[in-house]
Amino acid sequence: MASVTLLAIEEFVAGSLGKMIQGTLNDSATALLTAAVYPFITNRANASDRRYVGAEFMSTQASTGADPNPNGLGAYDASAGTWVPSMTYATKPGTTDTFSIFFAPVTHEMMRRNINKALRNRRYLTVVPLTLVDDGDMETSGTGSWTDTNATISKVTTAGNVLRGSQSLRVLATSALGQAQSGTINVDPVDSQDYYLEAKLRAAVGTGRLIAYDVTNSADIETEDHTEMGFGRVGFTFTLPSTCEQLAVRLVSVANSDDAYWDDVILLRQGAREMPLPANVETESQVRYVFRSWGEQLDHDAEITRTYYHWDFLPNLSNANNQWSLKNLSPVINGPIWVELALPFAELTAITDTTFMFDSWIYQAALVETLSELINLASGSEVLAWRAELRRQMPPLIMMDDLYRPDAVIRDPWRSPPRTPIAVYR
Repeated sequence: MASVTLLAIEEFVAGSLGKMIQGTLNDSATALLTAAVYPFITNRANASDRRYVGAEFMSTQASTGADPNPNGLGAYDASAGTWVPSMTYATKPGTTDTFSIFFAPVTHEMMRRNINKALRNRRYLTVVPLTLVDDGDMETSGTGSWTDTNATISKVTTAGNVLRGSQSLRVLATSALGQAQSGTINVDPVDSQDYYLEAKLRAAVGTGRLIAYDVTNSADIETEDHTEMGFGRVGFTFTLPSTCEQLAVRLVSVANSDDAYWDDVILLRQGAREMPLPANVETESQVRYVFRSWGEQLDHDAEITRTYYHWDFLPNLSNANNQWSLKNLSPVINGPIWVELALPFAELTAITDTTFMFDSWIYQAALVETLSELINLASGSEVLAWRAELRRQMPPLIMMDDLYRPDAVIRDPWRSPPRTPIAVYR
């Protein structure tokens, strides 16, 4: 799926509002910017030296090291095509950096704020596994949920290295037994509980190894290797050692320079009736289906037949983040369980950050959100002008929301247990 950058969205919004001009620098210094080309330089006798004063200058070069970026513009010399920045640069822009100038009241921060508001308020459908492993689906930004040892780990988005979702975890060994270890999972060794662990991986070089690791006793419980260059599944059941109170999952590239890509790391307790939902699930309406795919039992991803689960949606009061859980699962867990969710689009921070929301949809949503803020900031005739523009831009957004946004799900419980919610689309 194509992606669009934060910068591209900002430039669309500012351009649509007539509040942006773009160009390329000829020279730069910490206290002077030069773009000695039309329309920034002119020989007109009546050219205004105040046209850009108070505007915002942002280097848009992908490799820019400009600091601060963006920066305000002070004095402007129309005859030379030069600006004095409002703040002296600690690190100046490159001498040939591309740039955008945003005119007040539109700024980079205003547009970023409204773009993220548009992303938060719109959702997409996805299927994720239920798992006790934090970031087991590898969709969390960055590698903060994983600890590297003798390896370089990173999230990758290259299509051939991602099985499901938008990214996978790469484990590139820098010496033997390079690995990424999950966060520690507290477990109860009473009654010798049984667990199920599986993962999908591609061993681009060498061998990938999945390990169920006993943190309490610093020992491997069970392992399985994969040597195929294509994605495959490794998995096993294991009995918790009688003294194991903490568990972790290790994703290993066995030899030095071995290179593996991991996705969908699923850890479940056999026979459980409760499972935590991903942390970004905030309301019951986001959960559409809970199911098991028979395709998983056949060792491939095709969802040939789904077995649906009965479930209740309740807060996990023991969780510090008040994470929601699926409870009273029926039948009990005996293998991978998947959840179809409606999730908000991830927010963007850097101008190079990307979203896979349809470009025309996020362009229009961000434009409408920005117009709403401009109305609140304006006074006098400007209010009427921005309101007129908002009325013009709303119908296309309403059409796109109706076309692309998943319908809200309102659930009615069964009249007798189990309380399986019935999806009612209204």
